[in-house]
Amino acid sequence: MTKLEGKNSVEVLTVGQIVIRIGIIVAVIEFLVMRLLQMLLGQRNWAVEAMVDTAMLTMLSTPLIFMLVVRPFVAARDQAVAQLTDLAQHDPLTRLPNRLLLEELLRRTLAACARHNTCGALLFIDLDRFKQVNDNFGHDAGDAVLIAPAERLLSVARAEDLGSRVGGDEFVVMIYRLGLDAQAE
Repeated sequence: MTKLEGKNSVEVLTVGQIVIRIGIIVAVIEFLVMRLLQMLLGQRNWAVEAMVDTAMLTMLSTPLIFMLVVRPFVAARDQAVAQLTDLAQHDPLTRLPNRLLLEELLRRTLAACARHNTCGALLFIDLDRFKQVNDNFGHDAGDAVLIAPAERLLSVARAEDLGSRVGGDEFVVMIYRLGLDAQAE
């Protein structure tokens, strides 16, 4: 059994663990159903006993199998998909959206600006002499230098704007819905 890390860590079951859990659930339910049938029906009619046994086994084991096997599997899968999506769309160092997510949001923003007759702006920011920081002080110092402007972008940008890290020392700020002052005149 392994764990997916994240906000709500979930245990990932192996195939063997799933088979064992289902087997235990069915065996326990079958034992209880057979014991109940022996007490209620005695040994009168094996056909009726078989039908009742099958119906009760299905009704009692299906919810348990769902709760103990299916639900944890689905939760683990959903968490893994969310983690992969996050990794694919965000820079691992700064946690800012990456180039892939920026391009997608830029397409949507351009369409929205055209539809609502508004405009926006893209600000391109490149850190000067960043390579010298990495070369002279090491990658840990370089990482700190990259994290600082990322935090500043987040602190000064409006909620509807987007700061993104698109390359090594390159950032883009996408500013949404600027007014069309030229049309107002």
